[in-house]
Amino acid sequence: MYKEHLTLLKRLQLVADLLLVAVSFVASYRLEERLASGTELESFGSVVWLAPSLALVWLFFLDANGLYYTYRTIRRRDLVVGIGKSILQGVTLFGAALFLLDVEVSRALLVAFAGTAFALLVVERLAVQGLLSRARERGLNFNSILVVGTGPAAQRVAGAIRRNPHWGLRVLGHVAIDPDERGRQIEDASVIGTLDEVERLLAENPIDEVAVAMPELAADRLGALLVLCEREGVKARVIADLYRPANARMVAEELDGIPIVTFSIGPGVGWQLVCKEAFDRVGALALLGVLSPLLALIAIAIRVDSPGPMLFVQERLGLRKRRFRLYKFRTMIEGAEEQREALEARNESSPPAFKIREDPRVTRVGRWLRRLSLDELPQLWNVLRGEMSFVGPRPPLPQEVARYEGWQRRRLTMKPGISGLWQVMGRGRPIDFADWVRLDLEYIDNWSLALDARILLRTLPTVIFGKGAV
Repeated sequence: MYKEHLTLLKRLQLVADLLLVAVSFVASYRLEERLASGTELESFGSVVWLAPSLALVWLFFLDANGLYYTYRTIRRRDLVVGIGKSILQGVTLFGAALFLLDVEVSRALLVAFAGTAFALLVVERLAVQGLLSRARERGLNFNSILVVGTGPAAQRVAGAIRRNPHWGLRVLGHVAIDPDERGRQIEDASVIGTLDEVERLLAENPIDEVAVAMPELAADRLGALLVLCEREGVKARVIADLYRPANARMVAEELDGIPIVTFSIGPGVGWQLVCKEAFDRVGALALLGVLSPLLALIAIAIRVDSPGPMLFVQERLGLRKRRFRLYKFRTMIEGAEEQREALEARNESSPPAFKIREDPRVTRVGRWLRRLSLDELPQLWNVLRGEMSFVGPRPPLPQEVARYEGWQRRRLTMKPGISGLWQVMGRGRPIDFADWVRLDLEYIDNWSLALDARILLRTLPTVIFGKGAV
């Protein structure tokens, strides 16, 4: 809530981190030197360049993960996780660069360096946070805040500040629209004026920040208030209590100088999503090359087994209802789609999905392809084109989406995949479309690279043993 820009504390923190990185490197080198007695090691001068190189990479990720903002509101757990995440990201990037550049560096030294730096950075940050928290609890190093508003939003702000004295924030008082509210007590402060008196209050009182917690405030009044704070050199914060999203993330952004509050659904755009996209494209290209003989054999088997094309091409909906042509090996007789309406009574899934375990339209080769999920292999081309991913919700038909309930449409907020949570968790259970969608939404809401990796690892035995194949 109270992130600050670059301050003296941040500059001091940068210097301290650089010193700790240098200490970590020397300690790691000496440790490896002791443990590797009798083994020839790289000279100190030949590897000393690691320290400044990794320091720059780590400091970048520490800053990107918000570790150089104020200590006022960050939790200890988030502090430790943020440092660990930054170190891991930095080592991964640096290790990949060393591999691509074919640079010989001791892995033991790199791991020891990262581990020592992590431990020292955690101890340093927790020590600084503890000292600052104790100082603030004693009334030192605090910011004085004028809260504009007396309603629920203002009360929540005041309550949060009261419950967290280590933030070093104090509510000087509240400002109301109605003069009759003057003197009203809200948490540890009272209403000391009206909206028309803000200019006088700023001129007469030591105020560091103004928190506008009045959602009903008209745009012109809010603009005038922000101009007044800017003129007085006081930091102004607008509490965005317009809407409380159940799943969307709220992000403050700027578009060509225009301040915007954005509510976004799905995983957004970040380094993990970039890695997912890169893995999809490179992996699909590699698999298409490696599996090309198998793809050719399957195509021949399909043509020999039954008349018709080798591929089944169907229009599906992808990310945010973008239409694309999905490719599969044909597993049914020619003209199978025209027979679907006659088989609706045998549907084992709840609408709008359509699944039959013993589908009479499936060919002999098609049954084997489905059992081993080999019919999905042509979708590697969809992945290479960026229309699909290795992991994600299955792409639906346009007519299925037309029958979705409102809450089910959110499954289209992520790129569809060849495999997903349903394929590894629900594939062998009785098919219920609502449960299927819930698994897809669970995947979207909890998405990470680690989750994708777990799904891919569980997909292999599911495919090999044909669990739940229909």
